[in-house]
Amino acid sequence: MISVEKTIIDLEKSTDADSFEHENLIYYEEFKLVEEWIKNQLNRPQDNDKYSFQRQNNAISVFGRRGCGKTTFLLTLKSTFDKNNDIQNLGILDPTLIEEKGHIFLTILSLIKDSAEEEIRKQEECICRDKPECGIRATFEQKLKKLARGIPSLDHIGKSLEEENWQDPKYILDKGLQNVSASRTLEKDFSEFVRYTLKHIFFKKAFLIFLDDIDIDFSKGWPVLETIRKYFTFPEIIVIISGDERLFSKSVRKKQWGNFGKALLKNEGEVLHKMEEYNNLVTEMESQYLQKVLKPKYQIHLRPLSELNIGKNNRVDNIFIQEDSSEYQIINIYKNILKQLGVKNAYQQETYIDFLLSMPLRSQVQFLIGVWPQEKGKSNYNNDSISSIFNIFIADLAEKKVNYHLLRNNPYLINSLALQFLLKEDKLFDGYQMQPISLDYSFNACAFVFTLFFNKRTATTPFIIFDYMIRIGLIRNLYVQIQDRKEKESEKADYSINEFIQICGLYTDKISRNITSLIGSYLHGIDLGIKVNEKINKGVCEIESPYSTVLGSYTDSAGKIDFQLKSSNASFSKCIIAYIPAAMARHFNQGGQSFYSIYNLIAVLCELVRRDPNDIKNTLNELSQYRAYFTPQYGSAKRASTNDEQGQEIDLYKGTKNDYDDLFFKKMEVWANEIISKTKPFSIHLLGKISTRMYYAFPDQNEFNNLGEAFHQFIIILLNSIFVEEIIENNLEKEILINRDNPKSTSNIFEENILKFRPSNYSKNKAKHNYLNKISDLSLFKIFAECPLIQAYINMDSLFNERDNRKYAEGEQVYIKKNIFGNDYTSFPNIYEILSNVNLKGKKVSTQDKKTSSEQQKTSTNTPFKVRIGQTEIRNIIERFIKDGLTYKELQNVIETGKSITERYKQLGYDTSAYVSKSAISDLFKAIEKRLETCSEEEKRIIEEWKNQ
Repeated sequence: MISVEKTIIDLEKSTDADSFEHENLIYYEEFKLVEEWIKNQLNRPQDNDKYSFQRQNNAISVFGRRGCGKTTFLLTLKSTFDKNNDIQNLGILDPTLIEEKGHIFLTILSLIKDSAEEEIRKQEECICRDKPECGIRATFEQKLKKLARGIPSLDHIGKSLEEENWQDPKYILDKGLQNVSASRTLEKDFSEFVRYTLKHIFFKKAFLIFLDDIDIDFSKGWPVLETIRKYFTFPEIIVIISGDERLFSKSVRKKQWGNFGKALLKNEGEVLHKMEEYNNLVTEMESQYLQKVLKPKYQIHLRPLSELNIGKNNRVDNIFIQEDSSEYQIINIYKNILKQLGVKNAYQQETYIDFLLSMPLRSQVQFLIGVWPQEKGKSNYNNDSISSIFNIFIADLAEKKVNYHLLRNNPYLINSLALQFLLKEDKLFDGYQMQPISLDYSFNACAFVFTLFFNKRTATTPFIIFDYMIRIGLIRNLYVQIQDRKEKESEKADYSINEFIQICGLYTDKISRNITSLIGSYLHGIDLGIKVNEKINKGVCEIESPYSTVLGSYTDSAGKIDFQLKSSNASFSKCIIAYIPAAMARHFNQGGQSFYSIYNLIAVLCELVRRDPNDIKNTLNELSQYRAYFTPQYGSAKRASTNDEQGQEIDLYKGTKNDYDDLFFKKMEVWANEIISKTKPFSIHLLGKISTRMYYAFPDQNEFNNLGEAFHQFIIILLNSIFVEEIIENNLEKEILINRDNPKSTSNIFEENILKFRPSNYSKNKAKHNYLNKISDLSLFKIFAECPLIQAYINMDSLFNERDNRKYAEGEQVYIKKNIFGNDYTSFPNIYEILSNVNLKGKKVSTQDKKTSSEQQKTSTNTPFKVRIGQTEIRNIIERFIKDGLTYKELQNVIETGKSITERYKQLGYDTSAYVSKSAISDLFKAIEKRLETCSEEEKRIIEEWKNQ
């Protein structure tokens, strides 16, 4: 296999087609092959019989997409064969530039004629050599005139056979039959003319003609192919033809369909339903025609670089970009650009690099000019680059009807435009991460543009990070469930995704918290109208309506959120924090259901980063306003829709406005300002993975006894989702073997993942705890974890106390929390205790549920625990036993009698009806022993520790 050591692309010299030294061509192997074919035609055995003629079609085809470098390839071939003494080079001809009434045959004949006359003139004027034979010019002109008599037979040349003169017998005898004879011998006359001109005027073996881009204009493409088929049929004419193979095919098919005529296609194709038969005929004719005119054995394909980036003969590794006197491997440049755009995961980089390499070479050059700076060795993707590279993809954006003016100029609408694009293309489910992995190139191009703009905009307008998690991440997962629900309830499901989008204002620049509240209200309407076991509304808890509104009850006030805030003398700051996730879905009959949504919290973070960060107190006060939103109702319920975008405001207890925690608001200002000023680009792919992991991890609220427990767990799920996906994105997974499971009802998995940074040989006497430094590299995780508003809902006392057998050095737990939440995390308001007294719908907080922090460390949830082998993970069962202090030996006693364990769990307030039985424990022991054969080392360690307690 021919190979070249290095291909250098000088960006400044690569914006237009030009010839290069063939050793520096990317398609060097293809070049050498074409060069060999041309030389073989030159070295063919000479035919001494000047009158012999054998028809051949030996045109060489150079196929490739627009912008792949075909013209440069031809220019380099031309430059190479300009130096060949056996070839008369006629140059590169673009048939699309020929005048409308011109013909490719006449154009080439004119080139030969003009070159020959110029050569004859030079020979006649040359005093340093003998004059040519006196009959050369006369013979040349004679053959040219003979050839000219057949030219009127060419398509669109001369007069047609239906002219009036054909009715004159004398005309037919003198001119008509003579012209018909000339047209019949045109091919032979042309070959004799060419051979004579080459031998007696140029003293060469062949003419070389390049036909570039004949596929662009169908009206010119077909005559070119026909000219090659009819007249360029002898070896003295070497034709190199370039274009897109797909468009050659379309040009031929267009002509063949036209040959059938409208009447035949209508009467037989449409009326008699034989269109498929005609299509098969066209396909067969197209295939045979192209195989004859452009023989497969003389075809080369200038493939995209992505196809050259495969296997042992990987040519892309040899392509370098030149900048000043330095050279950089193109693959490494792309990796560097992607890394700066937040795409750090090696596997994900391959996806984007493959797309970049699949782009036409011309587009890659323009892209690199836009992103690769003059400063040596550094990428410089800046705002100016956005405009300079945008035009590369405008055609694809226009095809997919993306409003690229808004996309370029209004970052506030980027997620709305992305959502609209994905829904229009029916790719929200598998395309929401905007990876260019579709079979549709234009979709991939648009997805890449969104990635490019979004990832860069996260550094300059970071609110779109939170906005994406709502408008696309959440909606993608809801879309799946809504569609699935509609299929199951087809007769009753009179809702639609388009109505959902419109009512919730997802295509508008509406306040984010209003959007998430409308989403919660809309989904409540679906869940209310269609009675099903599993609710669509994930990440949401239903709570009792506030006691101080006419929408709620004035009796039995304990357990209502505003009552608990007032009875605990909650400060203004705590009231604001408590109401941020809360809203009401108001029914058409004036009733309503209050709910508590983690997406409302994310929406508020979005607005804090988007608005003036120095006016945090007023912003939080506004966004914590409790509002009721009319919900559309479906199924048997009367249907209504909301036209109140903001929702109806309801005044609730907020303490005394002078009684606020100034440190909290100042810290929130610092947090918002730091995000705005220091945030680096984040990958849209990363945010998509986080959104999906988080959504499907949210458990049903029935897993919890009160709002505090539930929302604490929602926050832990949010943080763990970011932590896990950012570890993977930053290629740290090999170094830190994280647990990919989700912390459904306890914090244990999140704690384990954090403690993965703890060295295995950690000594409790170690004075310095410096093993969590790498967490600071997880910048998105730190954004969320260090936010005082996020921390306010976490049960900090129970965190990292999920398992009693974890041994911590003195002060180590505090050290861990400071590394995660910041040094002053204990200085800010925390409302976990207040929320733990707030009722979830259908549950009342009892005195038995109100445990001290030390008790909660042992039992962070009082959900009845049921051992069901085959339905519950063995590891989760054992971790629960460890948490509850239940040893292996105690379980062995259950085989004899279950009384002691049953009584103990009853004392703790557990329902043991389906918990302990001889058969269940016996099956558990068998499952554990079997699990030990296949489980991971970490799981095996946990099981063995428990058995040895």
